[in-house]
Amino acid sequence: MAMRLGLGKLSPKMRIVQDDITMDFLDDLTMIMRERGMTPRDLSDKTGRAVGTLQGIIYGSAFPNLETLMRIAEALDYDLIESANYTNWQKVKDQQ
Repeated sequence: MAMRLGLGKLSPKMRIVQDDITMDFLDDLTMIMRERGMTPRDLSDKTGRAVGTLQGIIYGSAFPNLETLMRIAEALDYDLIESANYTNWQKVKDQQ
């Protein structure tokens, strides 16, 4: 999956951070949907994205652009920033 989120010109370091946040979220997407009782159809209705597109993202055959990622997070009431802060803190803790 070499695709990027399409944010224009980001520094290489920021691209790594961006991809890291996205991958952490996508790794947990199925679990989050299950916890919220949402199906791909429900997510489609809330995000305005096609069910097929979302299924590709959910099952790992597609990588969302930033707008779609943010719509998914918003539809699931999921805070990407809070999650990223926790993930980064956990990585630092694990390295100690």
